This record gives sequence, structure tokens and C-alpha cells, in this order.
Amino acid sequence: MIENDPLLASQIVVRVCLFLVAAIAMTGGVLQMILGQPDTSPRLDNVHRFMAGIYFSTGLNLCYLSSSR
Repeated sequence: MIENDPLLASQIVVRVCLFLVAAIAMTGGVLQMILGQPDTSPRLDNVHRFMAGIYFSTGLNLCYLSSSR
């Protein structure tokens, strides 16, 4: 495909879906990093915040994929 060709409708749908999932993952990851795991030990809170960082970085990767050509 040539660089200046317009996107197909299916490609636009995939981009929109990737962007929505990326936005959900990034907001959810930030929220969980801020809130942490309530009423638990510090060790479990660290694991929870670490997994929130993984969730956030997945959102960043999806955002990159949705914007790349």
C-alpha cells in the first residue's frame, strides 16, 4: 500500500477500538497506581501498584499501535 492511500473503513474501526482500549487501560492504570490496594499489607499493595504500571504501559503500547501506519 502506498503511503498516501486513504484508510479503509475496517482500518478506521480498528484504530478507534485500539484507541478506546488504550484510553481505558491508561486511565485504569493511573487510578490504580494512585489508589493502591486498600486494607492490605504493604507487600500486596506493591504488587497491585506494579500490575497497575503494567496495565498503564499496555495502554501506551496500544496508543502507539493505534497511531502508527
